[in-house]
Amino acid sequence: MKKKTTIVGFNETGIFNPKEWLDEAETQFFSSNLLRNFGKEKLLEAKKANSETITSYEESKIFNLVDEKEKAYKSSILLISYAVELILKAGVVSFYRSIPKCLVNEELKRNYSHNLIKIVNDLSIELTKKERALLVNAQDFILEKARYPINPDDVKSYFEEKNINNDNIQSEEFHDDITLLYKKLLSHVRLIDRDTDNPVQIWKIDLDQDGYIVLRVGGNLPERMTVKYSSLQIANKENDIDSLYNFIEENSSEHHFFKVALHHRDSISVFEHVIKNTLKKRN
Repeated sequence: MKKKTTIVGFNETGIFNPKEWLDEAETQFFSSNLLRNFGKEKLLEAKKANSETITSYEESKIFNLVDEKEKAYKSSILLISYAVELILKAGVVSFYRSIPKCLVNEELKRNYSHNLIKIVNDLSIELTKKERALLVNAQDFILEKARYPINPDDVKSYFEEKNINNDNIQSEEFHDDITLLYKKLLSHVRLIDRDTDNPVQIWKIDLDQDGYIVLRVGGNLPERMTVKYSSLQIANKENDIDSLYNFIEENSSEHHFFKVALHHRDSISVFEHVIKNTLKKRN
């Protein structure tokens, strides 16, 4: 079997570059704060006008100010929720360095989409029970509750759900809590592959003409190995976990990569690159 080993460099751009995801997150966070501050200004105007109201026209003006405040707050929550998602996806794309680019789009859409809890779990980010609840809310805001009308089962549940949703959107405490979660996730993801105390190592080995193995360890991400079995391996029925590690062990004297893979075998997650450019976890 022909093998080619390389140490992988980091020169990704666009959606393949974690920094660009973080830049987009900062943009959404900035816009969210602008809207929140705009809403606060409208609320102050409404309170001031209320203290001086003497005509029905002025009362109508107060209602309009409150309505503008509520709309600004709702959009603010949607944008900060998007910012949280963008941060987490900045972490996810680091899993795919040195792996064929065609997998990234498919994995982000099919495997993760807006499933923020799954992303946090895969990144092994530790959150409190309260923070997980906030993340679920952020996910709901992105999917529906800050974008579309409430979808109730009946009239009673409509008002109950709408009130809970509005309370969260308009709550300063809730906004402050999700802001703290945003900053915590940002601090964590910024250290992925950029931490001198936990440096990342990535190796890629080409197998025959159409297969490969990629191993990444360190970098504040769970250890992961991605494999695409070559046509020859498939023909020889060597396309399973046991055969993979047998191959690695047989060649362990050839490169440090093989020794690392064997040393971390119990903690490495193995993903197979299968047809239609998807990854399937195999252990």
